[in-house]
Amino acid sequence: MDGVLPEIEPAFSVSRLLAASDGTVVSGEPSAVTFLWIVTTGDAHDLNCVFDAGDGSEPARREGAGCAGPQIFGHSYDPLEESFTAKLTVTDADGIELVRSRDLGSSSGDNRLELINELRSTTQKCGEAVMEPVAPLRWDERLAKAAQLHSEFMAETDDLSHSGRGGSSPAQRIVAEGYQYRYVAENVSAGYPTFIRSLAGLMGSPGHCKNIMSPLTSDFGAGYAQADSGRYRHYWTQNFASEF
Repeated sequence: MDGVLPEIEPAFSVSRLLAASDGTVVSGEPSAVTFLWIVTTGDAHDLNCVFDAGDGSEPARREGAGCAGPQIFGHSYDPLEESFTAKLTVTDADGIELVRSRDLGSSSGDNRLELINELRSTTQKCGEAVMEPVAPLRWDERLAKAAQLHSEFMAETDDLSHSGRGGSSPAQRIVAEGYQYRYVAENVSAGYPTFIRSLAGLMGSPGHCKNIMSPLTSDFGAGYAQADSGRYRHYWTQNFASEF
């Protein structure tokens, strides 16, 4: 033996720390930023999450079950006119620590495909079903256009539905954009001001969660529309599909 100890493999994993602004970030103005991360517990227990926004504010703490799964944390930077480094530290009962950080400033924004693939890269629990990691998806402009048009229709009609303009179905809408599918699934949500919050809500619904984690899909597109008034105001559509 050469005296070199093997590396300790943590029994839990933590995705990258992602950030999405709640609107247009204006330098020098108070700016609300939404952060997302995912903690997969594995065999670990008594996890402790500590989120430090990096601006001198008091760190936020979540423990135990409150630290597991997809997590959302909102923070207001006042002002967001310089670069901050937000840091997440997750520790288990054995003292094993994983750290993730994210640099952000006035150019901070969300990336829908990145968020979807982040979820797909780790084991997720969709209701009682355990969904194993699956391959990342590709962004498809045809799916995105169909999703955008359906979000606009929902905003016009103030209605959350899979039935679209002229009674169209999700499959009909993507075919109309030139996508010849062998598999298609659609998620719709409303009332969430950001994609990241919409995604967290969908992950809490077994059927929508399974669409996100499906191994049958290879392409992804998403759309968003906002109404000036109505029940929901914010309307989101996600299209998942595979071509022949």
